[in-house]
Amino acid sequence: MKTATVLLAVGCLLATASGQWLEETIDLEDSLGGLLHPHCLAFYITENAIYVGGESGRCVVAIDGATNRKLARIPADLFGYEIGYNPQNNKVYCAHNSDPGSITIIDGATNEVIATLAPGVGPGALCYNTQNNKMCCANMGDSTVSVIDGASNEVSATVSVGASPIELCHNSQNNKVYCANFGSGTVTVFDGATSQVLATVPAGLRPVALGYNPHSNRIYCAAFDSDTVFVIDGATDEILAAVPAGTNPCVLCYNPQNNKVYCTNLVSDAVTVIDGASNQVLRTIAVCAHPMAPCYNPVQNRVYVGGYHSSTISVLRDSTAGVEEAARPGPGAVDAGATVIRGVLVLDSRLAAGGSRSELRAATGRKVMSLHAGPNDVGNLPAGIYFLQAGRGRPGRKFVINR
Repeated sequence: MKTATVLLAVGCLLATASGQWLEETIDLEDSLGGLLHPHCLAFYITENAIYVGGESGRCVVAIDGATNRKLARIPADLFGYEIGYNPQNNKVYCAHNSDPGSITIIDGATNEVIATLAPGVGPGALCYNTQNNKMCCANMGDSTVSVIDGASNEVSATVSVGASPIELCHNSQNNKVYCANFGSGTVTVFDGATSQVLATVPAGLRPVALGYNPHSNRIYCAAFDSDTVFVIDGATDEILAAVPAGTNPCVLCYNPQNNKVYCTNLVSDAVTVIDGASNQVLRTIAVCAHPMAPCYNPVQNRVYVGGYHSSTISVLRDSTAGVEEAARPGPGAVDAGATVIRGVLVLDSRLAAGGSRSELRAATGRKVMSLHAGPNDVGNLPAGIYFLQAGRGRPGRKFVINR
C-alpha cells in the first residue's frame, strides 16, 4: 500500500483568528482505495465513517472518522457522482451519473450492496428527507427528481423540475426540497410530503450547489459562473443576500456546531468559510487541486474535501470545538454549561440568563427540544450526537447520548 500523504498545518493554529485549518491530506490512489477523482462524500454518524465515491475505480471507499484511515473498498458502478445517507434504515446510496445510470444502495452495517435502482436518466444529486423517510435523486438527463421510499427502495413519485437538475437539499423546518437547475439558472422548490412544486427561484448563472442552515432556516445556492453564493429564506423562498465566493464555487456543506457554511471553489483551489448568522466571509482556506464534495463530521468537528485532480482528501479542522480541541477550564475557572447524567441534562442557570433561548439540536441541526435551567429529561431521545445551542449564532456544545 502506498504511504498516505500527510500535510500538517500546525502554524495555522496560531495565525488564524477564525480557527479553521488544513489538518491532513488522505491519499486515495493506493491498493486499498484505488479510487481516482473523488466526486462525492457522505458522513455516516453511527460508525463515524466517511464514504467517498469517484469518477474511476468502480468502488466506494469508507474512511474512519477518528483516525482518517481507510476501512473498506466497496465494489460499485463507474463514476460515483454523489453519495447520500439514510439514518433511519442505515443505508448508503451512491448515484452513478451515466446513460441511463443507476443507484447503488449499500448496507451501512455490513458495507455490502443490497440493491441497485435505475430511477431516471443520468441520476446525480441525492438528498434525504428526514420527515418522510425519502431519498430524492435528481436526474440530469430528463430534468426530473425521483423520490425513493427509504424502506422499500421503490420510486414513489417523479417531479418535473428545470433543465439539468444538479443538486438537492431538504428544508427540515418547512419540509421542502430544493433543486438547483444548472441549465435554467433556477431553483425549483417542491413539497417534501406531496412532491408538489411550490416555487421557482432565480439563482444566478449556472446554480450548481445547495446547502441548508436550520439555525436560521436559510438555503445557500452556489452559482458556478457568478462566483457567488445566494442566500434564500426558507419560509418565503426569497433571496436574502449574495455572498462573494472564489472562482467557480461548486459544492457546499454546513457545520451546525459552529453555524458555518463551507463552499469549495473549483478553479481557485480554496474553500470559502461563511458565517451562518451574518452571511459574512470568515476565511478562505487553500486546499487540494480542484476541491469538490465537502462533507461534515460532527464527532470530530472536521470538514472533508475531495481533491478531484489530486485524488486526495483535505481534512479541515475548526479550533472552536471538536474532540481534540475541546477547551478545558483552567484552575479556578468556572465551566458554565450542562451535564448529562442518567438521562437527565442539567443546564447551568447562567446559560439561560439574559433571555437567551437554549435548545438541544440533532447533528443535522434539527431542533429536538427546548431547554430550561436545571434538570431536563432527555432519557427518551435516541442515541447519537446532540448540540446545546444557547442563543442564535453561538457555537453549540456537543453531547453524546448512549444507550
